[in-house]
Amino acid sequence: MGGALDELKTELIAAASDRLVSLTLYGSVVRPEHDERTSDIELLVVLDRADATTLRAIAPALRRAWRRARVAPYIVTASELPRLADVFPTKLLDLARHRLVLHGDDVIAGVEVRREHVRLRIEQELRNHLVRLRARLIRVDGDAEATVAVLRAVSRGARLDVVALARLADRDDGVDDLATACAALGLDTATARDLADVGAAKPFRGDVDDLAARTLRLLEQVVAIVDQSTGGEV
Repeated sequence: MGGALDELKTELIAAASDRLVSLTLYGSVVRPEHDERTSDIELLVVLDRADATTLRAIAPALRRAWRRARVAPYIVTASELPRLADVFPTKLLDLARHRLVLHGDDVIAGVEVRREHVRLRIEQELRNHLVRLRARLIRVDGDAEATVAVLRAVSRGARLDVVALARLADRDDGVDDLATACAALGLDTATARDLADVGAAKPFRGDVDDLAARTLRLLEQVVAIVDQSTGGEV
């Protein structure tokens, strides 16, 4: 992985020149649960402008990095970052906590994330996870393998929001994954651990339908906690 990232950094610096502001790793690759078999390498690419000419210049290097090491770029301009904090606050909070700057400025350090935006985004995302889970479980029609795939997607998607909810509630001691976040919120940690294992592509030996039912209940409980919040306080 290191070789692919070093090569990508060199190629992007050459291709983008002074248009490249920074490169920052984030997501699972800078957390303990990263699995090279199943996880993308998430890379924040910050440019001073992202016009068609600049994108064409950096595209070959990014395509090669995806094929070689599953490097998934998140391309933004420096001027966009404050607005991204308004509409994607949980992502920016996670970036602020877990990141590794590979090149250029640490642009995340100066970004302010407002508490009320975090609460609203958490509610939007968690309700979306819950509604989509119900529909997907109907479509899989009891197929165990397909159900595991659905639960894996929920686990990976909901982790960010449940962790953000625990932090918003000022329960930040050791909160860094789905299980510790649920424990901090007084929720079902056994289900959270099983769901996290499924999300990390670990073998699940239990009853898949039972885990799906428990996951539905867990998401309903998390949404209820958000519902109880007012004015950005949980």
